[in-house]
Amino acid sequence: MQKPKSQWVVTHKNKRGEVLWSDTVHNAVTAEGEMAYLSAIYRGAPLGDFYLRLVNDTPERDDILGNLAGEPSTNGYEPPLIERSAVGWPVLDTTIPVTETGVARGGGADTITLAASASATGGTGAWQLREITGYSGVTKQAVPDKAWTITPDNTSVYAVYADYYLLSKVVVFSAVGGGWGPVTHAVLSDAATGITGKLLAYFRLTTPRTLADGDTLDFSGMIKFR
Repeated sequence: MQKPKSQWVVTHKNKRGEVLWSDTVHNAVTAEGEMAYLSAIYRGAPLGDFYLRLVNDTPERDDILGNLAGEPSTNGYEPPLIERSAVGWPVLDTTIPVTETGVARGGGADTITLAASASATGGTGAWQLREITGYSGVTKQAVPDKAWTITPDNTSVYAVYADYYLLSKVVVFSAVGGGWGPVTHAVLSDAATGITGKLLAYFRLTTPRTLADGDTLDFSGMIKFR
């Protein structure tokens, strides 16, 4: 079964709006998050809105909110709401464009070498569908998520597809009347405060962030199925 995968663009700005740091990070779903997702999709269990929260801790897959520490609580810190609606997720891409087609130059058990201009749809190994997890722009060699059942060769015709995706609104943390931090991770929860809600997912900020008075930390998420 495909799982939803998400990535978040995080941007730290000072009070003048100047970008101090920005990065794109990928989240990990917790055990509690997987159970909530399966229960909501297949059993009709209620699932509330999402809140993004920040901690100075190291979440792991089996953690719950009560295991985490280091969440700011002063100087304007407030977990932003991401509604489970078109308000919270305003962009839903409804097309999967073919981004490139061509005839492969060859392949191995776990690679395929794309055309110089750059799932086989013709020739050797036709109609094998794989996710591309690595790609070299120099050699044009793509690495799939698992080995081919039939090894492609220079007769294989391939097509590279994009994914359906969903984009969140931009949510903003602010420091007002003083600073707060450091924070090392962001977590997605169904509760804005306290430890009784569910810890659904988490992701590491590649550089811990400390906000000075007037600074902001902006988050924008993208979810797609892989």
